Order: sequence, then C-alpha cells, then structure tokens
Amino acid sequence: MEGVPIQYQTKIMIKHLLALSITVLISIANQTKAQQTIRCGTTEVMQQYSAKHPEYVQKRAEIESRILDFIARGQAKGVQQQIVIPVVVHVIYNTDEENISDEIVQSQIEVLNQDYSYTNPDKGNVPLPFQQYAADCQISFCLAGVDPSGNYTNGIIHKQTAATEFTTEDKMKSSNTGGDDPWPCEKYLNIWVCDLANGYLGYTFQPGADCSIDGVVIDSKHFGVNGDLGGNYNLGRTTTHEVGHWFNLNHPWGNNGSNDQCLDDDGVGDTPHSPGPNYNCKNFPNNVSLTCLNSPYGDMFMNFMDYSYDNCMYFFTQGQKARMVAAVNTSRPSFLEFTNCTVGVGEMEINANKISTYPNPTNGMVNFSFQNELKTQAFTVTLTDVLGQKVYSIHKPVSQHSVEIQTLSLQEGNYFAQISSDKVNVVKKVVVIR
Repeated sequence: MEGVPIQYQTKIMIKHLLALSITVLISIANQTKAQQTIRCGTTEVMQQYSAKHPEYVQKRAEIESRILDFIARGQAKGVQQQIVIPVVVHVIYNTDEENISDEIVQSQIEVLNQDYSYTNPDKGNVPLPFQQYAADCQISFCLAGVDPSGNYTNGIIHKQTAATEFTTEDKMKSSNTGGDDPWPCEKYLNIWVCDLANGYLGYTFQPGADCSIDGVVIDSKHFGVNGDLGGNYNLGRTTTHEVGHWFNLNHPWGNNGSNDQCLDDDGVGDTPHSPGPNYNCKNFPNNVSLTCLNSPYGDMFMNFMDYSYDNCMYFFTQGQKARMVAAVNTSRPSFLEFTNCTVGVGEMEINANKISTYPNPTNGMVNFSFQNELKTQAFTVTLTDVLGQKVYSIHKPVSQHSVEIQTLSLQEGNYFAQISSDKVNVVKKVVVIR
C-alpha cells in the first residue's frame, strides 16, 4: 500500500480483517449446521424413555431373548412366508412446504419395497466381498386400505398444526399436543412425518414401547424421494433405516452408546462390527485396520443400518433378515395375520378370509374365488401397483363366485387387488413373476 497514508492503511487492514472474520464465522456456522444433522435419534430416545420407564428395559430384555432363541433354533431360516406390513402415514405440517404430497408418500413406499426385497436399482454397488450376504428380506409394505373404523382410506393423513416444529418428546403422536393419534399399533405401522428439531432426520422405538408411541418419526425434508429438497438424504433411506429399528435391528456398532470401540455389537453375525458410525460416502474398503479385527474388508458402511448418505446405502444382510423375521414372529406376530395388506373390522374383516387368491405368485393369470355367503349383485376388482397407480379394473356379477385376471401385460413385481362389494372390502397381494 505504498503511497497510502498510515491511518488509511490501518483502516483498510481492519476492514480486511473484519471481512475475513465474517467469512470464517459463516464457514464455522455452516460446518456447525452440517454437523448438527443427526442421521438417527433412536439410541438417545430409547435411553431417555428407558430411564423413565424401567419396565421397557425388562421388556426389551425379554424380546431380545425370544429373538435369539428363535434364530438359534433355526426357525428364521425356515420361514418362507412373505410378511406384508400395512402402513399409515401421518403428515403433520405447519407450512405448505411441510405438507408433502401423496406422490412423495407413495415414492417412500416404493423405496421400502425395493430396499427390503433387494430389488433397489443401486444394489449393483454392493462390494463383491459383501454380495454373498445381501438378502431379500421377504418383507413388503403397502398403504392401508381400511382405517380402524372399517372405512376406506388411502393410508395417508394430512393434518395441519400450530406447532412450528417437534422434538423427540413424541408430541407429534397425539392430537392433544398438536400431532395425530396413532392407529392400533398391532395392525398398522404408524409413520409420522413432521418438522423435526435439533437436526434429527428420524427416530424409532424398537419393540416393547407403549402402543401410543410405537412407530417411526421422519423429518418431512427427508421422507420419500424428494429431489434436491433433502440434499444427501433425499432417496428415502432414512425411513428404510428407521423401519429397520422398528423390526428390532441395531446399528452395526450397537445401540448402547458406548464410547469404547468394539465394546458393543448389533447381534448379527454377518455385519462386520465397526468402531462407530460412518458418515458421508466412503471408499471401499474403509477402516480396514480399525474394524475390530473381524473383517478383512473393513466397515460395511453401505449397509442400511449405518449412517452413510442415501446414495451410498444398498442392502440388508441375511443375518439382519433373520433378526427381522424373528422380531415379527416373536414381538409383532399380529402382522403375520394380515397378509392381504388391509386391516378391516367387523364383518368385513371376517369376510376377508372367505376370498381365496390363486395361483399366487403367478406368471399368467390370477383367480379370485368367493365363498357362497359372499354372493351379491356385483363386485369390483381394482389392481394397483406399489405406487397406488391403477393398472386394471373390472366390474362383474358374483354369480360365478370367481373371476380371472390376466397378468401377462404386467411387469414383474408386487401388486394389490382391492375386491369390494356390499359385503366385503379387502386388498389381496398379488405377486407377478416372469
């Protein structure tokens, strides 16, 4: 600054220092904001709940014992039944931006169905050494077709609230505190979507909690496939992760929150135990020298139960599948009864068992057969895909007590046939194979 008076040089230097300080502060603020993003709050929430409800600790111990016994006796491997979970999504919103569309909700159901059946488009990214462990979990999901009162529903509730955000105190789960009451937890998987405070993407209670809070909570910016809105968490994998907890899966490093590397475990033999969560997108192999000496390939950071970005999570393992199957059979057995993916009440629920579907899976046609007491003037069969899009519909008299639907034009995958008349309203799952 040759030729500039000293007093002006000082002022210029001060301005530069102030500008630099502001830049540094903004950078620190942005980094702090990024660091505040917490992939999962399940561990912390369950610890807080356990401190107030010691009976939950006892229930969790009993549940864990039953699951381990179920797996040890080889029952999980012998189960071939497809588990179908009816879902109700409670969209709790304050602003229009938080009121996510039904299309986004449906996209989340599709992601769940892909991820839990190992049909996700990015499964080819599973590293070769880990591909032998990848599992079709034989679990699928659909939006509920009947509400607890027996009324037709699309399984999505939109409810505006005066609350500007929610914390992990579960207020989104009650209409008395600005949220929405759960549907019966033994018949539905309740998912609350809302604006979560404190940087949490989502959290869940593993089996054993009171029915009034049982279910999954997801931040509205990170639910479903929502383009650029969710940044690195915009492909629906937060819900895949949290539903895994609902099925009693743990993080690969365990759920006890210990700061000691390799002290805790997830109870699954084919998931290499890592010293802690993996963030962002890692390069394979990662942490080879730090992976608790139990894997030559390092952390399984691309597992759905780790903390990686959505586009770097690809699969569940066979061991995790066994644990989930065991959890349903021992801790959520009522879901084994509702393979038609609809929960009805009264006469409609009883009549649901009077309709048979065969062959299923099918590669050509599927037949719906009615028992005599369901005879009525007419009935309607509507076939939809996992996104809720109608692909076939037929209206017929019931005098023949059965109807055939051709599936040759349909792509391989899961479909849902809603059969309705004055005596029945039921959704039967139809699997098309090629």
